[in-house]
Amino acid sequence: FCQEIANRIADVKVVADSEPGKAFRDQIMSYSGELDVLREVSYRQVSDADAAVDATIIGLRAHLQALLVYPREDIREAARTIWNAIEPYGSPIRLPYNEEYAIVGRMLDTLEATTPELLSMTLVDAWVESLRSHYDAFMALRKGFHNERSEQPVGRIKATRQTLSDAWK
Repeated sequence: FCQEIANRIADVKVVADSEPGKAFRDQIMSYSGELDVLREVSYRQVSDADAAVDATIIGLRAHLQALLVYPREDIREAARTIWNAIEPYGSPIRLPYNEEYAIVGRMLDTLEATTPELLSMTLVDAWVESLRSHYDAFMALRKGFHNERSEQPVGRIKATRQTLSDAWK
């Protein structure tokens, strides 16, 4: 967003060549850098990791729902047992991160406590492995995201925003 504003200012030659225009362009890029002060873990990476968890939950639930009408009774019953164990958690994918991942963690505990034969027979074991992997990746990224941002001095972004505002005047 900030880069787009800087580019548009550069396109207007009269503004781009003026001292205030140059100062503002420099300040907006500085502000952009402050907004993404963390270079190792971006919000985009956290969001992408969340999308992978969400996709896995959607796939797992769809897989189990399909097996609930499977022609073989033993497979249907195994799927029903697993479904009944996780259905109370619902589909948490539209909840805020804290709520979603508390539920996903409990869902994983429930799935991992399920008889391995049931998981294997229904091919849910692959879904559980995938969900665990994506869950752990999300949690690590989110922790890194918050830890690194918590090390930034308080008021740093506000001060940069104020400098940007002053450059605009």
